[in-house]
Amino acid sequence: MRKRAKHHLISLVVLSLFGILCLIKPGSVQAATNLVADIASYQSSDLAFFQQLKQRGVKAVTVKLTQGDWYINPKAAAQIVNAKKAGLLVNAYHYAEFNSSTTSNSPVAEAAFFVKQAKLLGISTDRVLALDIEDKKNSANSSVITKDINTFTDYVQGHGYSYTSTYSMRSWFSSKLIKVADLHDKNLWIAEYGADTVGFQPCGTWQYTDKWDVSGYGKIDMSYDYDGRFTTINKGDLNEFTANQTTLKMRGWHISNEISDYNYRYLIIMDAETNKEIKRIQISSLARPDVQRVYPSVDNSLNSGFDESIAIDAGLAGKKVFVIDRYTKDPAGSKNYLDFWFRSDTITIPKKAVNVATLEKFTATDATIQVAGWHASDEAQGRNYRYLIFMDADTNKEIKRVRIANVSRPDIKNKYPNVYNSGNSGFNTSVAVDASLTGKRVFVIDRYTSDQTGSKDYSDYWFRANTITVPKKSVNIAALEKFMATGSTIQVSGWHASDDAQGRAYRYLIFMDADTNREIKRVRVTSGSRADVQSKYPNVYNSLYSGFATSLPVDASLAGKRVFVIDRYTSDATGSKDYSDYWFRANTIAVPKKSMNVATLEKFSVTGTMLQISGWHASDEAQGRNYRFLIIMNADTNKEIKRVRISNNLRPDVQKEYPSVYNSLYSGFSTSLSVDASLAGRHIFVIDRYAIDATGNKDYADYWFRNQSLKIANQ
Repeated sequence: MRKRAKHHLISLVVLSLFGILCLIKPGSVQAATNLVADIASYQSSDLAFFQQLKQRGVKAVTVKLTQGDWYINPKAAAQIVNAKKAGLLVNAYHYAEFNSSTTSNSPVAEAAFFVKQAKLLGISTDRVLALDIEDKKNSANSSVITKDINTFTDYVQGHGYSYTSTYSMRSWFSSKLIKVADLHDKNLWIAEYGADTVGFQPCGTWQYTDKWDVSGYGKIDMSYDYDGRFTTINKGDLNEFTANQTTLKMRGWHISNEISDYNYRYLIIMDAETNKEIKRIQISSLARPDVQRVYPSVDNSLNSGFDESIAIDAGLAGKKVFVIDRYTKDPAGSKNYLDFWFRSDTITIPKKAVNVATLEKFTATDATIQVAGWHASDEAQGRNYRYLIFMDADTNKEIKRVRIANVSRPDIKNKYPNVYNSGNSGFNTSVAVDASLTGKRVFVIDRYTSDQTGSKDYSDYWFRANTITVPKKSVNIAALEKFMATGSTIQVSGWHASDDAQGRAYRYLIFMDADTNREIKRVRVTSGSRADVQSKYPNVYNSLYSGFATSLPVDASLAGKRVFVIDRYTSDATGSKDYSDYWFRANTIAVPKKSMNVATLEKFSVTGTMLQISGWHASDEAQGRNYRFLIIMNADTNKEIKRVRISNNLRPDVQKEYPSVYNSLYSGFSTSLSVDASLAGRHIFVIDRYAIDATGNKDYADYWFRNQSLKIANQ
């Protein structure tokens, strides 16, 4: 592994034949023949190097690809190509720097970085992606580090690489710093030198030395691969994986170079949400001459096929599943096995439960809603409370719910004799129309639930196609005749006549964010005379004085927003209760943004070994964003190299030129950075960032000095 990260290396003791035999677990592949070397940038990428490994019995190499979220092994591509040319299997590993308990890298970010490089460099998805965790940056808390390992390996497996392994020193496992019992993947790659046997179990692979001599190339790390995970050819393809409500169909193939005496074979159906086994079936291998033509050197390629159908039972119905093909020496298929996980092929098996219903009556007056019908469902079993939920058809939000009783329906029992509650599936109720329902377009949901409040563990039937409009008892009409905005002013005018304005002497226009439906601000308005509206609606209470017209200065709360208005009559001086609204929801405008974001990079050069950066960046959007960063970017890849926290510098000259920009007086910046390995030889540019977040990763305002780039010489 990474040389500067080794801990407490012990001189290698030459293993006796007896010592080697002690290392071999019963029923596993012979570890002595399963040598796997791990390779980093310290080792050669020459073809001859890998040919020598092959000639001396090494079956596979594990190449370091990445470290943290910043390092890529520069030799990895050539090492992978030449290892394959030499006939070696190629795995990969990542050196971890993550620690979710600090502001260090996240396990997900590092896993994504690793998987991306593995795919770019052609690491096959049937090979192992290993995690090397041994750095002082990793958490010293056993719960945190174990959780971080699971997060990392879950991500890798969820993105196409089913085979993972966790590498560390024996002491990290035996001291329970890493809690092996809680690991999702318990394949361990353990480093312990100078011993006759590895001092911890389970051990899938033992790195027993860092002094395995390669003539002409020096000494390297070498491991015994007990389980064959690193050294086995293990490929497969799922040609068909389908399900209906009665049958699950699985057809494909699975080859391996290590199963000559594995006489039993199973297909294991896995829950894709929990990674737990649902069921397994023993199968017979089928001839696949097409696979043999592609893989003639793999012993079982001719008889690698499978084609099975199984009945859907309650354990499978409704589950999201994938399948594992297992060769095993064990008749029960529980030990001494070699798996291929078809993890990327998932399907959801349809549920067989019947859920049928009919809404036979759904009518409304301005006083009462009548609802009747039936709803038969197998999922009503164990759910002894029942509700009708009245939904707003325009917002899909609940208005109210009422508890109802089951009504006997022998006719439905006769039609659906096998559905659990068909004989008592009826409902028939009436609901008084109140202010929450009047004037709304509504539909109903019939719900069976085990929860007395009806809020969890439920089975619904949505009568979404059956909507009615509940009559309003009063007239509420309006027109928005003018609604426009410039960068400085919003103009609004129109009229709103409502019987509900009676007794509500205050009037407000409320400006709403059209994207969030949240209020931005409200203004008190005076009603204007509208004889034309009175002429058209003489019977509406306030039609003569229904008019409104106002203008509103555009401030920061409005600038850049999509807005609409509500006209409100209310008896409350603040306009917050006892009100009657008209929402002009269909009339939206975009208010122009007034904010400015200007900057100048005055110095961007290297002096000796120091990178000098200075300039200014004035932005209205700096308001509330109290952290500031300079971000050094790779101009060739547009990817971040590093970032530094900086302070605001006084710039009265900028304030003089931009007096109205929020932070112009303190818009300056000036810093110097040492040209280290991450910068040397790079083509770079900078971003100046104001952020609300101490890490600078969210809610930020940037200025990209993209047109001012700098090529730094190699130091």
